Amino acid sequence: MERIIKWIIEHKKWIIVLIVAIIFLPIMAIHLLFKIQSNCYWIEAEWEAGEVLGYFGDVLSFIGTVVLGYIAIAQTEKANQLNGELLKIEKNRIKPCIDISSLQLYKIFLAEDMDKKLQKIDRSNSMIMNLLYISNPRTGIETSSVLVELKVSNSGFSDIRRIFVRKVLTYLAVSDPYRSKGEEIAMISGNTYLKVGESKKFYILFKREIFGDEELYSDWYKENIDKLMPHMEFEFELETVTGNSYIEKITCGSNWDITMRNVKDTATRAIGISEISVNEKNA
Repeated sequence: MERIIKWIIEHKKWIIVLIVAIIFLPIMAIHLLFKIQSNCYWIEAEWEAGEVLGYFGDVLSFIGTVVLGYIAIAQTEKANQLNGELLKIEKNRIKPCIDISSLQLYKIFLAEDMDKKLQKIDRSNSMIMNLLYISNPRTGIETSSVLVELKVSNSGFSDIRRIFVRKVLTYLAVSDPYRSKGEEIAMISGNTYLKVGESKKFYILFKREIFGDEELYSDWYKENIDKLMPHMEFEFELETVTGNSYIEKITCGSNWDITMRNVKDTATRAIGISEISVNEKNA
């Protein structure tokens, strides 16, 4: 149907000429034919001009019905297209958004400070992402590396009911010897319900699979705390209270200056946001 509509739009002049010809040419032909006198039996008319005109009128009525049907179908398709566009606009207008303010300073906890912080986290009012760097081959033996504490808010226009992790790509330091060289597995626990305008603590617990005691008791992160400059790329699926789903992509890095001093096993960094985008799922 779209092709037919497009063809008609592109050939408007020819369509008008064709309609005029269909209406007037038969009338002129009937008029001329009934003016001609013939003595030939085979071409002598056995009906009156009025009967032919009546038949032609029926044909015109049929053509008019077809044209009106086409116009109705075209208008219906246009209305459906407009409704689809309005629905898409409405869904984009009410989409949620997990926002990370670029003005905040965030904390990186290591060693004993990490253990103490983990014990104090209120899971009923916080979100915790467990992020695991898996080994190849898998060992199933895990240890915690660092804990990152961020503050996030819902700057969108719909309450978020659930948050799922689709993809992650991270590193804690460029020179990190335990940096993931393969897949990273992540899941979010705690209270993922986030109302419009609400803010919560968002913790990221970096873990890694290890091969032996040497990695288990490694103090590399503690000894190289000044080198920690986390880079994080996330792809989330956000489910709203109305059941709509959206895909959000966040890319952020870290900044440091001389005023950000380390306190024992806790480092402070500034967040740098390079991308936050939200789109309807399957859009």
